Amino acid sequence: MKNSGLYVILDRAIAGDRDLADIAEDIIDGGADLIQLRDKVSSDSKFLKTAKSLRKITRKRRVLLIINDRADIAIASDSDGLHIGGDDLPLAEARRLIGKDKIIGISTHSLQEALLAQENGADYIGVGPIFKTASKPDLKPIGPDIVSQISAHIDIPAFFIGGIDLNNLYEITGRGGQSIAVASAILNTADISRTVRAFKETLHNAKVTA
Repeated sequence: MKNSGLYVILDRAIAGDRDLADIAEDIIDGGADLIQLRDKVSSDSKFLKTAKSLRKITRKRRVLLIINDRADIAIASDSDGLHIGGDDLPLAEARRLIGKDKIIGISTHSLQEALLAQENGADYIGVGPIFKTASKPDLKPIGPDIVSQISAHIDIPAFFIGGIDLNNLYEITGRGGQSIAVASAILNTADISRTVRAFKETLHNAKVTA
């Protein structure tokens, strides 16, 4: 995995009835580096069908596909990896299930959790929520100051997540953050590809001037 990039979370709950394959194409056209499929509302069969459809697209377009929470869906769709939260499968068990060649990411909410995830063999971490987010309203934002802490102490890729949009992205990049994960700020726009490009350009410009 690259140490910087844009990770777009393709969330069925946010996308609604729209075709996720079409959205994925728009996300890739905009230049996203990874796509995560998150679906907590569909049946297992529909989730798997969607995952297999996206896998064909991402393999052809050479973009990584990560499945949220569900090791079984990740395995059955032959996706590139799995993202787990603190209340999901233990990382070691997830690794045993999906294999050493697949990517495993884990959600973290503090520097201590991030260090533990790195020590335990995570390939990347998600860190957040940085700002208040409608997708997880019960979680208290941890604030952007953690970005500099993570950047100084974590060697694996770290994607900052939670309420990030084009108006506050500088609070991430200005503290050394080079990678973000975004859902609503991309999926809820009229021109998804254009919005993805805007995020990518902002990340690239921040890296060049760092």
